[in-house]
Amino acid sequence: MKVLLVAGRSPASHSGDRVDLTRIGSHLRSMGCRVQELFLPDDQEILHSRKLNFAPDLIHALHATRAGIPLLDFIRTTRVPFVVSCAGQDIYVDLHTPGLGARIIDVMWAADRLIVPYQAMISEVASATPGISWYSVISPAVQIPRDVPPVDPAEFGIHPDERILFLPGAISPVKNTLFALRTLEPLVEKIPNLRLVMAGPIFDTEYGNLVLALASSHPWVVYLKTLPWQGLLGWMNRADVVLNVSHVEGGSGAPAEALALGACLLAAEIPGNRACVISETAHPGRGTGFLYLTSPSPQGYQRQHDGDDFQFHLETILNDPERAQKAGNRAMTWADKSLTADREAYEILRVYREVSRNPGMIRA
Repeated sequence: MKVLLVAGRSPASHSGDRVDLTRIGSHLRSMGCRVQELFLPDDQEILHSRKLNFAPDLIHALHATRAGIPLLDFIRTTRVPFVVSCAGQDIYVDLHTPGLGARIIDVMWAADRLIVPYQAMISEVASATPGISWYSVISPAVQIPRDVPPVDPAEFGIHPDERILFLPGAISPVKNTLFALRTLEPLVEKIPNLRLVMAGPIFDTEYGNLVLALASSHPWVVYLKTLPWQGLLGWMNRADVVLNVSHVEGGSGAPAEALALGACLLAAEIPGNRACVISETAHPGRGTGFLYLTSPSPQGYQRQHDGDDFQFHLETILNDPERAQKAGNRAMTWADKSLTADREAYEILRVYREVSRNPGMIRA
């Protein structure tokens, strides 16, 4: 099968998009597919000029917004089977944004199959787009390099006796970075050897300015604007706790990578994180990470995050590192079995074959 695999990036560089494109493309090739990878907007001219290596049997957009929308005109002229993978930003934010949401719906109706990372996302799509029902649930894989380069916190003024909290991810309202900064302020007064390391590009300038202004007033914060993917993994390996405080996630790479590395993860209790984390608090001795409470709010995708519960969980982890390590070990074992790239590629290829045999039939 000849597959055109297309990913896209936000205006700021985001290594996760390329990581997904490379991983999926490589494993599809190992299963006998002929694959051409395009990364938009970098490769937009190849698409517009139709200078592809082959006429594809199927086109797969790895992100409804960043890849699906730019592909719409191409899909309508080529009429080949079209598969779209949906992310958290696509469904929880973009789908509900005036103007942009209508274009996402166009992509969904053009697709022969929508791939979502977990079952709970289907109900979110269904509530916004009645009539769309052609889904497959495929959990994104995690593929960790054999040797993750170590990081040296001393290069950033962090002493060996300080406890590192690592917050990876773009700085944007969706990622809720300000919550982490504000909620950690009183905790640092109680535990003065805490250090917060944030790593990720600024996706929202206004929000980013607020984050940077607050971070610059705290000597316990280190901000690393850009890091290569393996650098992010190195900090996850080194951190005492990896944090995720997002309002929404769609099978996000960072929490899953933390689990695969055996790191201790403290994450917001949202659908995307519940799909891959067993709460150690709710299931003592069986958990793969720690989840703090959140609840829906009237402000669209934004949730209300319980700062007291976040602080309670963080203190629990820091006061019982043995328990945290055991949860990390269970997380690594689970990820090794459940988040393999071979499994992901096999399930994607099965979708390709179903769609290619009966293009459009799933919607009949």
